[in-house]
Amino acid sequence: MGLAALEILDALGIEAAIVPAPPAADANMRWPDALAKKYASDSYVKLVSAGGRSAPQNAPNPQVEQLKSLKPDVIVLDSRSRGLQDQLKSIAPVVELGISNTSLVDSVVQNILTVGAAFGKERQAIEKANALLDDVRAVREAAARQGTGLVLFGVGNRVMPQQIGARFGMLYDVIGIRPVLLPGEGEGLSTGRPSASIPEDADAATKAAAEAARQTQQAAEARYFAEVMARDPKWLFVVDRNAAFGPAKAAEAMAATPVISNSTAWKQNKVIYLDQGGAAWYTMAGSLGLLETSLRRIKAEFEKHEGR
Repeated sequence: MGLAALEILDALGIEAAIVPAPPAADANMRWPDALAKKYASDSYVKLVSAGGRSAPQNAPNPQVEQLKSLKPDVIVLDSRSRGLQDQLKSIAPVVELGISNTSLVDSVVQNILTVGAAFGKERQAIEKANALLDDVRAVREAAARQGTGLVLFGVGNRVMPQQIGARFGMLYDVIGIRPVLLPGEGEGLSTGRPSASIPEDADAATKAAAEAARQTQQAAEARYFAEVMARDPKWLFVVDRNAAFGPAKAAEAMAATPVISNSTAWKQNKVIYLDQGGAAWYTMAGSLGLLETSLRRIKAEFEKHEGR
């Protein structure tokens, strides 16, 4: 079970007996404040770490082994753990949830209804789904009057535009804002994923070639970013990878990036940071609570600037 699935259960008043282990003080991934506070309690059994990329190949998954011993009545499985579905179905019935980057709202609504049906909470699920759709409609109606927007993604000390088909390009559709970008534009340029590292034992020529390619790529990205910002997007929507693992850094990076800090949107404070209260889009896209919070924040900012 992932955080987005846990949040839907929590929103519908369904008590999960077994949950992912909330991060300890030295853990690098953050949880939404409310979930971290509630599920840190010893009342809930904590799943062990799955081991990640460091786990030996073909080694038994420790979470699957733990669930075999715990014998839950139902397992709620999100898209991040879909590869385990066959193993988990031998333990207990599995409720499968999924997220679509091309129709995020529809997939979140479907997840709410799926969980509601599985746990006899159909009425509450329908109410939650309808409330979410009302929030979406209200934001899209307001966005239609706001001109163009640009979604930015912060990684480390950099920010970069998110193309329409990129990981967080779905936000243009969620918000209903007209992208300042063109369909298919910027293909081949970075969308924020960390670059592959050069092996320590690589020879000098390989390292030099990789560094030259990196500098050429970054120069092309800078030219593209300047061209996009020259179109004067009226709103900037910010997703910050840093906020998923520690302090947010996007605002600082944006202030140090002249094409942003000299823009009309920046000067008019038309910048909306979408990661809030420990909940980050980087790790929780598809989360009901984060989606609700983001929509309400966007609507409030639109209303504040209406008519200015």
